[in-house]
Amino acid sequence: MPLPAPRRRGRERRPWTLVLLLSVVLGCGQTDGGVRARAPNIVLIVIDTARADHFSCYGYGSPTTPNVDALAARGIRFENAHSVAPWTLPAHMSMFTGLPPRDHGATWAAFSEPETTPLRDLVARSFTPREPGRMLAARLRTAGYRTYGFSPNPWIARNKGFAEGFDAFFELWREEEQAAALGRQPAEDSPRSTSDVAVAGVKRVLAEHPPGAPFFLFVNFLDPHFPYEPSTPFLQRFGGTEETVRALQHRGTKNELGMIAGASPFTPEQLVPLYDAELASADAAVGELVRWLESAGLFDDTLIVLTSDHGELLGERGRFSHQLYVDEPLMHVPLVLKLPGGERAGTVVAAPLASNLDVYATVLARAGAGAERALEVGLSRDLTSQSLLTRPLLVGEYAPSRAYLRQLRNVNGAFELEPHLGGRFVVYTPEFRTELAGLRALETSSLRGVIEGGADEARLRAASLAAEQALADYLAARDEQQGVDVGGATGDAETRAELEALGYVGDDEPEEPASDK
Repeated sequence: MPLPAPRRRGRERRPWTLVLLLSVVLGCGQTDGGVRARAPNIVLIVIDTARADHFSCYGYGSPTTPNVDALAARGIRFENAHSVAPWTLPAHMSMFTGLPPRDHGATWAAFSEPETTPLRDLVARSFTPREPGRMLAARLRTAGYRTYGFSPNPWIARNKGFAEGFDAFFELWREEEQAAALGRQPAEDSPRSTSDVAVAGVKRVLAEHPPGAPFFLFVNFLDPHFPYEPSTPFLQRFGGTEETVRALQHRGTKNELGMIAGASPFTPEQLVPLYDAELASADAAVGELVRWLESAGLFDDTLIVLTSDHGELLGERGRFSHQLYVDEPLMHVPLVLKLPGGERAGTVVAAPLASNLDVYATVLARAGAGAERALEVGLSRDLTSQSLLTRPLLVGEYAPSRAYLRQLRNVNGAFELEPHLGGRFVVYTPEFRTELAGLRALETSSLRGVIEGGADEARLRAASLAAEQALADYLAARDEQQGVDVGGATGDAETRAELEALGYVGDDEPEEPASDK
């Protein structure tokens, strides 16, 4: 195994978003008499690449998510939840640490040096969280939980730090770990998809779980992620064609990289039915998991959090996939919270600054494990507390990798690097949404309806300027060079093949990147 790369350290400092009031144990962990109540079981479900506006409970015109709809009716649905990043690694790390991407450092920027390194080698590198004990599963295990994780996505992997604190963590893109999750031999027949494997694995490990001990379960359902390969029943239900599926399979990763780089061979009319079919497939897995929890007598007393890491672009502005941008279809994510005992069932919360970042504090608060609360923007908030309403702004961000941008230009020679080198940001306030390239505002819109007329246009301009200043302050409080551990190329062939299948690495990457000129 290669030796890890030297650790890069930023200067020692405490960023303004890390002003913490530690070990705040909320009342949900105690009875009125101060006697410790049994900690609830906790289930965190992440439907990967799921944009909120394609969920039927968020107003979509097709019945894509009947099972999530039913869960939302038994819990709290957050109408305006947003992600802190438009792709898997930083968004999941934020959910697992309660920190925004600039603070935890798990972004493309951590996989960018040296610039001449082929992208397939960069993405195979390991990432070590600066505070492993801060990881959500580690905090919960310290609090007495048994912890189980199921990931079909190689960005949510041991070599990226996500197994920290889990008693059992299954990397479901590996055949032997699918078999381990199912308690079978690898040669035996397996269920059709990784979502089927995950649900079957959950049933097995929870059936063997020690009675009386609380558990934390994390499961990622990858179905809506490219490439879209829905099973025939779902494909037919939403009007997709086998021809499009075969075309996607034939061209492989060139499809997604080409679409990201602005050279899509497909139309939204071809892809949307496939995406909806895959979303419905993930929803079916959610339904199967919930029904099993009910049959096992575990549902009522369990906290269930369902969200997504990010959405997906399906042709808006000619853009596809989930890289480079912070458009609303990427950042607006579903967020459903089912509290133990049916508390607040059927509630819809319209707070404009809820985030998947808030998973961390919400889970820890309900577990009685301590919920960090910040005086400023950036840290996780308990979604059931009033602190959510005091958040002044929320920042989403995309940190670029020059190596990845070069790969996109290798696929499409017309792709321009320069507009993307400074990164993309979105600043949400209670009233406005502003997209920025670097520190330059590109577009500001109202979160409270259409704005017309000269006076309101002046408000938009003022909001744009305010967003630029807020982002400048936000970034000034952070080191550009975070002290993160990025190790050597530890990814095995199986993981690299899966990353390639998901469109993160091209299958014809040249050894030498193209010139920047």
